Parts: sequence; C-alpha cells; structure tokens
Amino acid sequence: RCNVAWLALPILAFMLIADVVSLTSLSGKVPIWAGWTGIVALVIAGIPVLVRRMFPTSPIDGPMTDWIQSVVRSAGIGRCKIVIWDTGGQTHNAMIAGFSRHFRVLLLSDRLVSELNRPELAMVILHEAAHAKRMHILLRIAALIPAWCLGFGLERLLVTSANSDWAVA
Repeated sequence: RCNVAWLALPILAFMLIADVVSLTSLSGKVPIWAGWTGIVALVIAGIPVLVRRMFPTSPIDGPMTDWIQSVVRSAGIGRCKIVIWDTGGQTHNAMIAGFSRHFRVLLLSDRLVSELNRPELAMVILHEAAHAKRMHILLRIAALIPAWCLGFGLERLLVTSANSDWAVA
C-alpha cells in the first residue's frame, strides 16, 4: 500500500464502467435501481479480487492455514481466504479486504509470518479481524459519501450553468 494504485484503480475501474454503460444503448434501458445493485455487487465481490490481483500473493501451507482459520473463527468473522503477501521480506504488514465473509481475503506479509511467533501473529490477525467485525471499511466509505455528494452536486450545478464545459473536470 505504498502507492496510490490501491485507491486509484478501483475508482478508474468504476469510471470506465460508467463510461461504457453511458456510451451503449443500455444507458436508457437499465433502471437506476439495477445500476446501483450492480455497483454494490461489484464492490462486494470485486474489491477482494482486485486486492488479490494487485498484490503478489501465494497460498499458505496447510497446517498454518488451519491455525490461522481457527484464530479468524475465534474472532467471530467466519471464514476468509488467507494468503501470503509476497514482499520479498521487506514489509511487516497485514490487511483484510472484503465486506462479505464469502469474498473476504486476509493478506499477511511474508516477513510478518516468518518473523513473528504464533501469539504475536495471532494478535495481528485479531487486529485485522476487528477491522472486519467493526465494519471499518463501510465506515471509511460512509465518510467519503459527503465528498461524493458534494462533487456530484457541483457537477450538476456546472452542467446547468453557463460553465458547462467545466462539468467534466
């Protein structure tokens, strides 16, 4: 997460999808509720997949996976896909992504797994599980909604004013 790609790529992907839909004949035929339902489904299923693709990962061996799954289950968030984040031994970091337990992924950096003992690693995993259980991802998105509304309102204002050339910017 040392660069802005993890934030910029999903935004660019949504912008591309919106442009493709608006340029096709579907834009007038798809009800608004169906469009929003599609976006929500894409976010729920797509963000964990995007995270797994953006970061180089590898599977964890069987006994370690079983132990980590037991720690995750003890935290009360159910199952999730667990992968090693290949950083070349550079980073002590962990990350959990995904709203739904069916699509959730837990990334543990290679250095974290190799240098921490089990109790220390359990604390890191429980910390990440707490993010999922307390819905911190949804809270972060909710914090962005006022900015999105402001941007949408400003765009609408510019489209209807004499400065409509600036609406796209």
